Amino acid sequence: MDKLTRLFAPLRRGVHRRTEIFGTSIVAAAAHPRVCAAPVTSLSAPTLFRPTTCPVDQRHFHAATALALPGGGDGLLLSEDGDRARTVEDSDEGGGRLPHGHFPSSQLSAPVMPSAASAAPASGASPGPEELLEFREDAYQGVYVSSKALPDDPAAFRGRLRRSLAHWRSSGVRGVWLKLPIDRATLVPMAVAEGFQYHHAEKAHVTLTHWLSGGEPNRLPANPSHHVGVGGWVVRADGRMLVVKEARGPVTSIWKLPGGAVDCGEDVAEAAVREVLEETGLECEFRQVLCIREMHNARFGKDDFYFVAHLVPKDESKADAAAPRDGELAQVAWVTVDEFCALPYYKGLYKAINAVSAQTVTASPERPGFIAERYPVVFRPGNNTLYQPAFADGGKIKGKL
Repeated sequence: MDKLTRLFAPLRRGVHRRTEIFGTSIVAAAAHPRVCAAPVTSLSAPTLFRPTTCPVDQRHFHAATALALPGGGDGLLLSEDGDRARTVEDSDEGGGRLPHGHFPSSQLSAPVMPSAASAAPASGASPGPEELLEFREDAYQGVYVSSKALPDDPAAFRGRLRRSLAHWRSSGVRGVWLKLPIDRATLVPMAVAEGFQYHHAEKAHVTLTHWLSGGEPNRLPANPSHHVGVGGWVVRADGRMLVVKEARGPVTSIWKLPGGAVDCGEDVAEAAVREVLEETGLECEFRQVLCIREMHNARFGKDDFYFVAHLVPKDESKADAAAPRDGELAQVAWVTVDEFCALPYYKGLYKAINAVSAQTVTASPERPGFIAERYPVVFRPGNNTLYQPAFADGGKIKGKL
């Protein structure tokens, strides 16, 4: 049996233990025959698969986000059948996504409950499973409380939560994630009384967290920090571009680009096409991203990315039929690029956005922006979109990926 086989054997046997691999604590959680470890030798460089930020013009953009476990180690957990690793927000308990820049922990098909042999308190017997809240462990010595197995009785919840917190502290758990569905909203005050803090809320649930490791700063990732919006720079064959006036809001008196917010799970390119269709009825095709604006302290105190996308009408003969739809817009017009860029109320940053977009689209030959290409994620099924420069050979990266 080679070294890696010996290290990962407990996972195959279902032994509940923590294994130190290259300085990284990996939790082998409960008996589960379908959990295995990806070959650590395939990730030889400690800088591979690590979030990276690159300074550009005294600003920062996120250049790459992938897998990196704490402590500099290169181990990761995947399921044998190729299913992507999931978090409790990404599993049957919710539809959310993993916070930016963090590796999704492997989730098991059944809740993980502590046994008497697993990290019992120093004094006294470990509480039985029926006395604790059901939970799942993650790869960071944290736990996710099962929102589908919460007690109906508030008093029972309070008692089991207190016993669970005591057990987790004695077991070395660092952080706790607690998602309460809207029909369990009465449990929020009890969780707050035990030290939980709000993390984020959705229409059907609120998520709270509790950092238990007093000897180190809170390492739990913050709630999502950015909004993403998109504007469509729609140019038809004769060079005129589509502009709109909104029917309501703070900027009803100005001509602007059609656009709006990018939905969760939607690509920027798809959002640009959808927004123009919803607002004007005009079907378009995405060509490229022209520029990206980053703003801090925007709505709700969060940061904001705004993409300007170059679009063209799918059918030129239908371009003149573009008109306000669904009450969002007051007016729609086709103007020359020069007319739009000369509007007096666009100054500073916004004048620069218009100038860069216009120069990129009207340059001869056309100056490339960022096209959208789909590539396999590799460490889980599916593809992601990469916005990359449009190379002279058609935009494809050379070589096998």
